[in-house]
Amino acid sequence: MAFCAEPGAGTGTGYVRSVATTARYGRWPSPLSASDVAREKVSLSDLCSDGDALYWLESRPAEAGRVVFVRAGTDGPRDHSPEGVSIRSRVHEYGGGAVCLLPGNPGAFAYVDQADQRVWACAGAGKAPRPLTERAPDGELHNHGGLSATPGGEWVLAVREVHPADDVRPRRSVIALPVRGGPVSTIAEGHDFFGSPRVHPENGWVAVVAWDHPDMPWDASRLLVLPVSRRARGKAPMLVAGAPLAVAGGPDESVGQPAWSAEGTLRFVSDRSGWWQPYVLSLRRGDVVSAGPARPLAHDAAEFHGPDWLLGQTTTAELADGRLVARRTSEGRDTVVALAESTAPVLIEQPCVAATASPSSAARRRTRSTCGCGGVPATSSRCGRARTGSCRQATSPGPSRSA
Repeated sequence: MAFCAEPGAGTGTGYVRSVATTARYGRWPSPLSASDVAREKVSLSDLCSDGDALYWLESRPAEAGRVVFVRAGTDGPRDHSPEGVSIRSRVHEYGGGAVCLLPGNPGAFAYVDQADQRVWACAGAGKAPRPLTERAPDGELHNHGGLSATPGGEWVLAVREVHPADDVRPRRSVIALPVRGGPVSTIAEGHDFFGSPRVHPENGWVAVVAWDHPDMPWDASRLLVLPVSRRARGKAPMLVAGAPLAVAGGPDESVGQPAWSAEGTLRFVSDRSGWWQPYVLSLRRGDVVSAGPARPLAHDAAEFHGPDWLLGQTTTAELADGRLVARRTSEGRDTVVALAESTAPVLIEQPCVAATASPSSAARRRTRSTCGCGGVPATSSRCGRARTGSCRQATSPGPSRSA
C-alpha cells in the first residue's frame, strides 16, 4: 500500500492525498464490471449500399446481443429488419454473410434468422418476411450463410451446412434460392468447405472458393468458376451448365474474396507472392470456359486480406471509373488505397488507422465510410468525430466519391 498526492484541493498545496493499493495483476477493484464495458460496445458489419442509402448489421448488447439490419438514408439511421428478429449465420460456427440486398427492389433484402438458420426475404421495413428455405428435417440442423444475390434479384445464393441426424461430419454445398418461389437447386458440392459465392453481372458464371480437410482457407484453397444457367424466369431453378473450372489456388496457395467487375473480369486475392495481394483475370466462353493469366494489381510488402474466419470478407470495392479501392495493411497500420493495373497504389487520405472495406453491388456508384467511435456511418450526423477528423478507428471505411 502506498500514499500519493494528486492535483486538487484539500492540502493547502493544491494537492489531495489518495491511497494506492497494490494488488495482483487483474485483481484490483474497479467500479466497472465486464458487463458494463460489453454493454456499451455496439459492433457493425456487412456494410452495403443500394446507391441511395447505407445498410449494415448492428449487434446490440443491450438487447441480449440481437443483431439488427439498419438503414441510413437522408432521414438518418432506422431499424430495417423485422421486429424481434436477430440476424446471424452459424455456418462453420463463425458465420458471416447473413444478409444481402435484393437488387431491383429498393429496400428489399434476404437474411438468415439466428433462431432457425433459415433464409428469409423481406421487402423492407415494416414488411412481413417470407421464408426461402424449408425447415430442416427432424433430427437435422441446416445452417445458411454467405448470402449474395443475382444482379436482377431473382435468386439468392447461399452456403448450406447440413448436420445430419447420425452426427457424422457436416456436409456443405452452394445452393440457389428463387426469390419468387420454386425449387432450390444445388450448384456446387463435393468439397468440405465453401466460401461466399459471387455471381457474374451478365454471363452465367458463379465464382466461389473451396477447401478441404485438413487445410484451413489461409493454408490451401481453390477459386472455382461454375457455369450456370439463370436465364429462366418464374419458378425455374438455377441449373449447372458445365464442369467447374479451377482458376487459382492449390495445395500451396491461399485465395479469397472473389468478385466481378462491371466489365466482367474476375478479381481475387492470393498469397502466391508471400503476401495476400489482389489479382484480376479475364474469362473466355467457348465450348468450355477458359481463363487467361492472373494479373497482379499491387506488389507491396503488405496484406490486402485477412484470415477467413467469417464468410464474406471483402477489402476491395470498385469505383465508377473502374479503379479499385482497397484496404492495405502494413507495419500494423491500415491504409486505404486506389488500385489500377500497371500503376502503383495511390494513397487515399482518411483519418482512420484500422479499416475493413465492405462494398456492395452499388459500391461503384457510391462509396461511403463508417467510423468506430460510435458505431455509426461517418456520413451520419451522429458522428461528429469523423466529420472533424478526430476518429481513429473504423469498422468499414471507404473513400469519398471524389477519390
